[in-house]
Amino acid sequence: MGRSNKSWAKIGLFYFAYYSFLTAFFSTCLTVFLSTINDPGKGGPKTIQFLVSDSSPGLTTLPEAKYLKELNSYPNTNRKSADKYVKGFGNAGYTGPVCSGDEKQELCKFNVTELGDCGKNPYGYGGNNFTCVFIKLNKVYGWKPQSNLGLSCEGVAGLEVLPKTGYYRDGFPFKGQSWYQTPPVAVKIPFPKSKVTIKCTLQGKGIKVSDVFKSSRAFGRVQFDVIP
Repeated sequence: MGRSNKSWAKIGLFYFAYYSFLTAFFSTCLTVFLSTINDPGKGGPKTIQFLVSDSSPGLTTLPEAKYLKELNSYPNTNRKSADKYVKGFGNAGYTGPVCSGDEKQELCKFNVTELGDCGKNPYGYGGNNFTCVFIKLNKVYGWKPQSNLGLSCEGVAGLEVLPKTGYYRDGFPFKGQSWYQTPPVAVKIPFPKSKVTIKCTLQGKGIKVSDVFKSSRAFGRVQFDVIP
């Protein structure tokens, strides 16, 4: 093939050294990466100093924003996602007493009756005079707020935040459990006749919030549209 034995030996040695280096390099990178994380249920990441002190949690909606823009088109999808979420608070992992805001208690068992109509199927989806949107706090490993966290929402007359206590402090912290859900808060909104924009802001001791509601930059705040 146009090469002498000596030429083939040289090129073979080059590629052997080249691919050996690449294998060693990527193996080292993967080993370092895996050493910083644990499997769910076995605790959180080993390098967590940048997470634990965070007092600027993000907020997201359930159902997702895209399904709130056409409520009449996705009643079954919204109902199923809400049902799965609410039933998640009955997981056997929640072995503590009922949530009360106790300063010392951790991982309380949330009583879904505190969500009122938003704790019952069909959660306002499909022919009701109201609709429910759950505002979820992002999970932050090892973080526990200094107090119960309130949620202030505006955008339409008659909306209601449930439970009125907000996010129970004794529902924290998250420690890597695969079944864990941050304490729930639902916004019960009178079913709109036209598009409404809801803005919600987190409140509590030591909590920081952004100056904007734009999802890519916001923390401690969330904005979403509800369209019939």
